[in-house]
Amino acid sequence: MTLLPRTTRCGRIAVFATALLLALAGRAEAQADSLRLDIGGYGSFRYELNGNDDIASSMTLRRFVVTSDARWGWRLRVYSEVEYERLSEIEVERGVEREAGGLEFEQELEGTNGSEIALEQAWAQFNLTPDFGIRFGAVLPPVGRFNIHHDDNVWNFPRRPLIDHQGAVLPSKAAWTEMGIGFVGQALVGDEGQLTYEAYLLNGVTLDFAIEEKVQTRDPKRNKLLLEASVSPTSGSFDGAQTADAFAGRVAFSPRLGHEIGVSAYVGDYTPDFLDVDATLTTLGLDGRTRIGPLVAEGEFLYTRFGDLTDVATDFARVALDHETETESDETAALESEIEVKLSGLSDERYGFWADLSWPIALAPGALGLDNAVLAPVVRYERVWYGDNLEALDFTGGAVTELTLADRTQERLSLGLAFRPLPQAVFHLVWERNHAVTGALIDPGVESTTTNGLVLGMAVGF
Repeated sequence: MTLLPRTTRCGRIAVFATALLLALAGRAEAQADSLRLDIGGYGSFRYELNGNDDIASSMTLRRFVVTSDARWGWRLRVYSEVEYERLSEIEVERGVEREAGGLEFEQELEGTNGSEIALEQAWAQFNLTPDFGIRFGAVLPPVGRFNIHHDDNVWNFPRRPLIDHQGAVLPSKAAWTEMGIGFVGQALVGDEGQLTYEAYLLNGVTLDFAIEEKVQTRDPKRNKLLLEASVSPTSGSFDGAQTADAFAGRVAFSPRLGHEIGVSAYVGDYTPDFLDVDATLTTLGLDGRTRIGPLVAEGEFLYTRFGDLTDVATDFARVALDHETETESDETAALESEIEVKLSGLSDERYGFWADLSWPIALAPGALGLDNAVLAPVVRYERVWYGDNLEALDFTGGAVTELTLADRTQERLSLGLAFRPLPQAVFHLVWERNHAVTGALIDPGVESTTTNGLVLGMAVGF
C-alpha cells in the first residue's frame, strides 16, 4: 500500500474540511434566507359618555399591542405579543444613603393610573407535519373563542364581553396567558370542512396576592395608613415555583368558510401551597360563528365552578389568622396603622354568554373615496350569573366569624354601528346599557343598578 505524502493528505483533509464548512455555511445561509419576520400589532382607543355621575366621561388609551412572528419555512415558528394598557409612563427611582446614625432607603414610583405592561404570548412551535405541531411557552389557553381571538380590531364592539373580561367567567380575564406545553393541529373533513384542535398542560390559575397601599387623612379620627393583601385567582406563575397540574383544550369544526362550532374545557387545582385543602377549578365552553343570509352571528357560553369554596375560605382564615389588625396604643395617637387580608374573586359557580349579530353592508366602490368600506349595524346581548359569590369573609384568630355568599346576575345590551374604511380598521359608535338583575352590578362597580352610556371607539391592526 502506497501512502500519500503527509502534505498531500493534509491538503485533501483541508479541502474536505473547507468544502464541508462551505456546505454548512450555504445551508445556514439558505435557512437564514427562508426566515420571515413580521412585526405587527393593534391598538384601540375609546371616548365614553356616561349617564352615571360615578363614572367619568373621558377618553381612554385602552391598549396598544406589539407582536412579532418569525417563521423558518413551515417547520419552526416563534411568536410574541406585548401589551401596553392605559400606559403613558412608569418611572421608578430608588436609592440608599448613609444618614446620621444609620441608613436611609428611598423608593419612588410614578405612573398613570391603571397602567399595565403584560406579556400576553411568547411561544415557539415546531411542526412535525404541515398540519401538526408542538407549542411551548406563554400561550393563550383555548377556552372559548374570545381568548384566542382577542385582537380588538377584529371585533365590531369597543368593549370586551363581560364573561371574558371584567365580569369574568373565564378563569382569568382575557387575554389570559399561561405557561404551557401542548400541541396544535388541523385536518380536512370532506371537500370543505376543517377540524382544528389544541391542548396544553399548564401551570394553571391559582390564588395569588396583590399588595395595596392606602394613605387616608381623617378628621376627627386619626390619619390612617393601610396595607391590604388581596388574594384572588390569577394566571399561574412563570418562575417555575408552581406545580403544572392544569389542562386546557379546544376542538372546533368548520363545515365551510365563515362557519364554526367549538367546544373547550379547563381543569386544574386553584389552591396554592400555603393552603392544606386541594380544590379544583373547572370551566366548560361552547362557542360558534355562522352566517344567516346577510347576517353574521357569533357567540360564546362559559361555565366555571370553584370547587370546595367554603373549605377554601375556612382554610384561608385558619392560615391568615386575622382579617384586620390595627394599632391602638397611645404611641400612635396621631396615626392609625392597619393591615388587612382578604379573599376575593371567587364564586361557587359562574356562567354566562354573549351573542353578537351584525349586518355588514358593503359600500359602493369609490364611496367616501374608499374601495372596500363596510358599514354594519350591530347588536350584542350578554348575561352573566354568579352563584354563591364570596361577598365577605371575616375571621379572627384563624376562625371564621362571617362568611357571606350571595347571587349576582347582570345583563348588558349594546346597540350601534361599526364602520370599516379598511378591513384592518374599525370605528365603533355603540349605546350600552348595564342592568343588575340580582344583587349589585359586576361591571362597572358602582352603586347604581343600571347604567347607560355612549361609547365611541377606534381599533386598528397593523
